[in-house]
Amino acid sequence: MHGIREIARASRSLLMTTSILTLLHHSARADAVVQLEVRPSSVDSRVRDFDEFNYVTYKDADLSGRPLVVFLPGTNGKPGNLRMLLNNIETFGFPVIGLEYNDSPAVAQICPDDPSPECAAGFRRMRTFGGTSLSPVFNQNYETVTTRLHSLLSHLVDGDERWRHYLKEDGINWQNIIISGFSQGAGMAAYIAKQEMVERVVLFSGPWDFVRPEEKPAPWLYQAGRTPNLRWFGAYHVKERTVRQIRGAYTALGIPEDHLTVFDHDIPSTIGPEAKNPYHVSTVRDPSNIDAWRRLYLGGQKQ
Repeated sequence: MHGIREIARASRSLLMTTSILTLLHHSARADAVVQLEVRPSSVDSRVRDFDEFNYVTYKDADLSGRPLVVFLPGTNGKPGNLRMLLNNIETFGFPVIGLEYNDSPAVAQICPDDPSPECAAGFRRMRTFGGTSLSPVFNQNYETVTTRLHSLLSHLVDGDERWRHYLKEDGINWQNIIISGFSQGAGMAAYIAKQEMVERVVLFSGPWDFVRPEEKPAPWLYQAGRTPNLRWFGAYHVKERTVRQIRGAYTALGIPEDHLTVFDHDIPSTIGPEAKNPYHVSTVRDPSNIDAWRRLYLGGQKQ
C-alpha cells in the first residue's frame, strides 16, 4: 500500500512538472496558443471529488497585463465540454481558465422548496467561499471555487511568474479577473461579483434562483454588491424553459438593458433534440454566436 501511495504521488508530481514545462516551452512564441488540461487533484492533493480537468488556454502575449477570464460551467458540466466557447474567448485577447468545481446538485434542485429565503445565498456562499454559515449543502473549504482557483493559479505561477498578476498576498486579485459562467456557473459568477470587485461579469442563461410560492428572485440577487452595474453583462435565449426566471434574475441584479444579449434564432443541428433544454445550452454551444460573445466580453462601458 505504501508503494501505491508513492506511485500516485509521483504521478501527480509528473503531471505538474509536465504542465510547467509546457508553459516554459511555449513562452518563446508570443503568438502561440497554449492549451493545458490540469486536474484539480494534481495541484491540491486534498481534492477527491469533481476532479475533471481544468482547461487553460492563452497566448503568451496576453499574459502581459490582460484580464483573465475565469469561466464556471453549469450543473454536471465539464470545462472541456466548453472548449469551443473558451477557445473563442481566447481569440478576443484574454487568457482563459475553465474551472472544474463542485457543481452538483444545483441550487434549483434544492432551494425553491426550502422555507428559508436565504437558502440560495447560503448554498452559493458555501460552494464559493466555504465557511461555517448556514447552508443546505456542505463542502470542505479546500473544495470551494475560490480555493480551487487559487491553487490552480499558484501552480501556473510555478511555470510563468506573469500569472502572479492574478494573485495577491491574501488570495486572488479579483480586480484583474473577468468572472463568467453558464447556468449554475453563472450564478456562482454573479455571487462572486457581489462579494468582490471584478473587472467584468459575463453571465449565460443564469442564475434563476427564486423563492416559492410566488417564484420571486432570491433576496441575494437584489443586494448591493462590490462590482458596479455597468460591468455586468448577460445573455439568454427567448425559448429557454426558465427564461422568466432568468429575466427576473437579471432585473434583480441590475444589469443594464443595453448590456443584455437576447438570442432568438433556431439552434444548430449539432445540438440534438435529445438535449433536455436545447435552447438553454445553445447560448454557449452555438458557434454562430461568436459576434455576440465578442460584444459580451469586449463591448460596453466600464466604471
